Formats: sequence, structure tokens, C-alpha cells
Amino acid sequence: MTEADENNFYRLIAFLVDVSPNNCEALGPAEEHWFHNLREIRNEIVHKAEVKSITDNNFSKYWQKLEGVVVGIASKVDNDYKLQVTSEVEYLLSRQILSDDKLKVCTVLHEWWSKMCCEMEKSQQEYHEQFEKRLQSIEGSIETSDGNLQEMRGDFMKK
Repeated sequence: MTEADENNFYRLIAFLVDVSPNNCEALGPAEEHWFHNLREIRNEIVHKAEVKSITDNNFSKYWQKLEGVVVGIASKVDNDYKLQVTSEVEYLLSRQILSDDKLKVCTVLHEWWSKMCCEMEKSQQEYHEQFEKRLQSIEGSIETSDGNLQEMRGDFMKK
């Protein structure tokens, strides 16, 4: 069972907490059976040493049983609730959760990108500082040249 499956599975079980016999109009033999299956699946999962030891095949079986239980119980409340529950179960199954490996890759990429951005910012600062120094040097040269021109004009005017 992948970590994404495990997370989806936990979400479905957490969702089942909201479904209780008190929300149903009447419990007949079918409903009793659904709740019995729900307790069995919950107990099997909780008592596993490690949920990751559930095979993909067993996960699919558990998921199908849980989906049947949840939708069956929801249908006893009313049809709108059944549709809502069915939609939520399908959403849970379709969710993509990052595994530890994918999360590590994303973290490494994020750190690399942050480092690259810092280096680019540092390079831009250095370029800006060099540009400012050159500009000041040019301005100094212009002022010196302007002073020299003024001096030469003064000498020329005296003659």
C-alpha cells in the first residue's frame, strides 16, 4: 500500500466516524450487517502492526467494502445524503497525496530554487554596485573634464 493510499484510507475511516446508527431512520438486518463489516474492517486495520503492510489487493478489497458500507448506510438517511457521501468517497479515492519520496524531491527542488534566487539576487546587487561605481567614475571624469574646459575657456578669454 502506498502512502497516498494509506492517507486516503485513513480519510475514509475518519469520514465513517460521522456515520452512526443515530443518523439512520431504522436499522434492519442489512444495516446491522454494514455496521458489523465496518467494525471488522476497522479492527483489522487498527490491529495491523503496520498499515503499510496492507497489499494493494487487500487495500482495494477494503476500500470496496468500506465504500459499500458507507453508501449503503447513507442511502438510509436519504437520497441527497447518499449522493453527497458517494461524491465525497469518490473525491477521497481520487486525491493525490505526496509520498515521502516526492515530498523530499519537492523540498530539495525548493531549497535549490531558493539558493539560485539568492545567488541571482547577490549577482544583481554586485552588478548594481559595479555599475554605480562606474557611473560615479564617469561622473567624476565629466566633472574633471568640465572643470578643465572651464579653466581652458577662462585662459582663452584672457588672451
